[in-house]
Amino acid sequence: MAEMPVSEGFIISMFGIFGGILGGFLTFLLRSRCKNIKCCCIQCERVVLEGQELENVSVEVRPVP
Repeated sequence: MAEMPVSEGFIISMFGIFGGILGGFLTFLLRSRCKNIKCCCIQCERVVLEGQELENVSVEVRPVP
């Protein structure tokens, strides 16, 4: 049986690093106040709430079944 050139710990670490980078990028997009976001062949046009609309937003937390 051939040996793996890298250990399992290294692979798990790489998944964690890439997941953290992706999570940070997605958080940046959610908090962004930009209406048009273009990055790496991906384009997103958002409706951004402003002023009075932003104060009237209510957030509901639903329990996971």
